[in-house]
Amino acid sequence: MNRSMLRNWRLFFTLALGGAVALPIFGQEVKSPEALALLHGVLSARNDIDPLRAELLLRFEVSGNETTFHLTVDQQGDKRRVEQLNGSIEPVSYLVEGDIVSGYRRKANEDFQIYGIHRSGSIRGDMAFDPRIVGLSDMPSVDDSLTNSLWVDRCESARVLEDGIIGGVSCRRVEANIENIVSEFWISDSSFRLYRRVFTYSGGTLQIDSQYEGADSDRVLPTSVFAKRVEGGDTVREMTLTVKSLEVNVPIPPERFTTQSFNLPINTMRNDYRISRITGYWNGLEFTENPVSAERLPPPAPLKPTTVAAVPRSRTWLIVLNAMALIALGGYAWRRSRVRTR
Repeated sequence: MNRSMLRNWRLFFTLALGGAVALPIFGQEVKSPEALALLHGVLSARNDIDPLRAELLLRFEVSGNETTFHLTVDQQGDKRRVEQLNGSIEPVSYLVEGDIVSGYRRKANEDFQIYGIHRSGSIRGDMAFDPRIVGLSDMPSVDDSLTNSLWVDRCESARVLEDGIIGGVSCRRVEANIENIVSEFWISDSSFRLYRRVFTYSGGTLQIDSQYEGADSDRVLPTSVFAKRVEGGDTVREMTLTVKSLEVNVPIPPERFTTQSFNLPINTMRNDYRISRITGYWNGLEFTENPVSAERLPPPAPLKPTTVAAVPRSRTWLIVLNAMALIALGGYAWRRSRVRTR
């Protein structure tokens, strides 16, 4: 089955699915089967990207202040390993396993922290998000799922608007709403690429534009994203995201999703915020109940013996001659001083 037929079957299937879930209920707004099918098409195309490895560069500008995040991501199934590299606001390592997040800030005397995914997103603001949600928000969060970000099951109504064109690409426009927030999606139904998303809410708008590889590529994730939030006529936030590299369907070693991959210092404390307890100390292989004593720590590396390089014979004669010249010059100056004091 070629790519065109696969897309047509996907749209047919999602239309049927949308029709099944979009039956109007008395007192509720209608969800158009065609609109839901287009959203499901984007969801299905992005869900197919697994496993993946990516390198991302994010720049946020808020009120003239700029913050940068440089991330590498390894993801497979419900496991995600993220490195927030040097050049970011701070270097941090994350491991996301379902609804549990482990994090370690690479600073002296930091502990290894475990917490729920909602604390990670709403309180800590961790940037360990799923790369498949790029282009859907101007502040991607670790607790944002692809389904929730696309409003597939959350919207109260959905309808198809008049088609539009962005950069020469014909797009289907879908409008959906949740309470008083309206979101407009610009979707290519031939590739299920999302080229634009616009939020309209009380007091402001947010427009997110995505750029992609050429039309001959089947890549459904953008190569770059620019988002601009305007409130009261003023730009309050801008975000630029660049996908520096993306590898799909590449094998990821299982050990990448283990605590050993963090390379923690010996005796790093594990703090489980879900139960507000210290639950162990790192011994180099695993967490144990008690810290590793000094006697059990590996011995320090032996110091290398200090060696003095041999002086070449030519340099030896040069040193002797310089010393004789200095002695002669000192004797001459001493005789001159005795003459002046007489």
